[in-house]
Amino acid sequence: MWSRWAFLFASLIFFAAPVAAVAQSSPSHSLLAVCEGDGCLLWEFHGGHATGTFPDGAIASLTIEQFPQSESGAVTIRRADTSGVGKGITGTYTGTRKGSIIEGKLSWTWPGHPDGNADWIAVMLTDTVHTAPAAAHPFIPIPSSLSVCEDGHGCSMWTFNGKTGAIPGLANLSVERFDNTVVAVRRQEVAGTLKGLEALYVGLRRGNKVDGVATWKWSGQPPVGILGWHATLPSPAAPSEVAAAQPAPAASSELPPGLPIEKLVDVVKPDEVLRDQPPPPAQWQPKKTVAAFDLNGTWEAQGLPAGQSETISVFQLRDHLVATTIKTTVRDEQYFSPGTIRFRATVTGPDSASGQFEDEDMGAYTIIDAFDTVIKPTGPDDFQTSQSLMGNHVNDFHYHRISANRVEDIPCETSNPHHIFRDEALQRGDIYLLENDPLTANCWFYSAAAEGNSDARAEYGRSLHDGRGLPVNLPLGIRWIQRAAMDGSVRASGYMSILFTGGGLPPSKQRHNYWLARYLGTNPMVIHDNHHNSKWTWMDDTVLPCSPSNPKHVNGGDALKMGRVAYEAQSFQIAHCWLRISAEQGDMTAWTYLGIMSAFGMGVETNEKNAFGYMYHAAREKNVYAMVYLANFYRIGIGVGASDANAQIIMNAATDRPGGEDAFMRVEGTFVSPSKALFVGMNLLEATVVDELQCPASPAHFEYHGNLRVWVPASKPAGCTSPESDRIMSRIKIDGPNQFSTPEELYPENPFHDF
Repeated sequence: MWSRWAFLFASLIFFAAPVAAVAQSSPSHSLLAVCEGDGCLLWEFHGGHATGTFPDGAIASLTIEQFPQSESGAVTIRRADTSGVGKGITGTYTGTRKGSIIEGKLSWTWPGHPDGNADWIAVMLTDTVHTAPAAAHPFIPIPSSLSVCEDGHGCSMWTFNGKTGAIPGLANLSVERFDNTVVAVRRQEVAGTLKGLEALYVGLRRGNKVDGVATWKWSGQPPVGILGWHATLPSPAAPSEVAAAQPAPAASSELPPGLPIEKLVDVVKPDEVLRDQPPPPAQWQPKKTVAAFDLNGTWEAQGLPAGQSETISVFQLRDHLVATTIKTTVRDEQYFSPGTIRFRATVTGPDSASGQFEDEDMGAYTIIDAFDTVIKPTGPDDFQTSQSLMGNHVNDFHYHRISANRVEDIPCETSNPHHIFRDEALQRGDIYLLENDPLTANCWFYSAAAEGNSDARAEYGRSLHDGRGLPVNLPLGIRWIQRAAMDGSVRASGYMSILFTGGGLPPSKQRHNYWLARYLGTNPMVIHDNHHNSKWTWMDDTVLPCSPSNPKHVNGGDALKMGRVAYEAQSFQIAHCWLRISAEQGDMTAWTYLGIMSAFGMGVETNEKNAFGYMYHAAREKNVYAMVYLANFYRIGIGVGASDANAQIIMNAATDRPGGEDAFMRVEGTFVSPSKALFVGMNLLEATVVDELQCPASPAHFEYHGNLRVWVPASKPAGCTSPESDRIMSRIKIDGPNQFSTPEELYPENPFHDF
């Protein structure tokens, strides 16, 4: 039976099923890996009945009504929620079994709520790849590489040579089925702290897309969990998504064709080799807890108004508690995302703890007030929080435990002999920071980072950068933070914004704004709606390792996205690799980036001829940023003889095109964002009022000179000045830097929200 969801986003789930259960596939004893809208979980049926514990904390009774013994046929499973957020829901899973895969629809009713439906998919957790004769599932060509993404855990590159393959340096792979319907691959970890872990990846193929679930277990042990996975098979031709939207080439009479890209050969600078710096052994000591209670587990708020619910997860260790949101529909907190920290607290006695709601460093942007919080258990599976602000009581919340989780206080070793999963290792590191024990915290961060947790990588990088329990190593700390940011770490995005404001990387207002926007847009502590820190799709872009031969057959649009993020992280060698791949597929924005990098030696040796070649080609294709940059190349003489006349002709042509004036203002440093424009307008209004009060103008009037009537316009008294008005006007200078005088601000597009 399931004890709890160990963490969110279709992660590992722990249970105690006998090994023999995995080998059964009859309705009387079946084990299904099921994924639906809320994530993935295991159902273990005995005699056609099972109990399911869902990611949102719901617990349901499941009954098989129809299930084929053969490899095909209809499946019907009834569901009735007995407790949790959906108590009272009744639903029916209907689907069709095709070999090891079942897929179909879930339809449900809930008194007092609208009816609903969702897709679901399941995998029979048996050795189903062998349940039919091999001739029934002939192999098709297996690609030499495959990019595989796991829900909540990022992506990795799998390489194959026939039916055998590898994840370099981590795992061996064995293809057991690969046809037009099902892909099945076994994975065995051969290195690192997960050495010995085995997994079976089974997916349903739709065209060149594969979606499925993976089941994990230690050798000789029962399965320890499942997660969803997805892959895209390479197509014979993967046209650039961006190039298709580019304007038609200009007539050769305007600009003759430039050099083809194969003639523009850049010399990539060698990336600095930095020696790894593992943490020193942590001097761990067991700690006798003050608490007479254990709140580890999943909790549901009680006594909320009708239609509102909240489910949280509590992690308790060494007299510290951290509670995070799993799901909430509480009206005042409807913007909380999964992972939002509800409170941090420290045990103050056998039956109490106190702390505060989380208040991030960038508190001006967060939505969580620093309420003082007192936590008191009211029963073995109940506790309440009392909140106050500045000594005034605000409200109380009551919670009931719906599943428990066991957490042991154990020493940290970077080899991770206790097999602590990476997300829990990060939580342990955070707890030890609260304990003012950065040595042990760094050990847990290092262990979690080694297994792929990008937030842990960001924290270890910060420790190297700040000297937090480690000798200061600025270059290596920055490298760790850069890599974590490119992997999508929220914490690293915040740290990057600081690095670009004097924190160790060359100051750049543009890059600071980019990473600050990503931090605010992806941080669950921040409001995300149409009026507050909207989350844009580019904020989720991440970067994979790059090879110039593009063995993954990444299309030009995706290569541009990865090159852009690496460029913003100032990881120029990786940026150049992806941008070159994008440019080879015809993306003009990528050509423009390459022109900038060649002109200013970003990741490649400075080559003004190449810079001109890249920029000329993109300008000929009417990319307005390239046209503005090319005009500056002519004005300054970068890769071509200086010519103000040619510069003016090209600049005029650029500003006449849609988006050209915007590109001109951004490059020349005269662009004003909407928020800045509002600031300027308000100050102009204030300055005008002050000026009129201190230097009132004589109103317009007529004067008579003899019989001649003369109109005299309004005018200020001679010599009158308003120091206060001048002071206000001094605040609204346009301070945008000209990009060519500050190369750190060079940025050849505007896909982002104006900060």
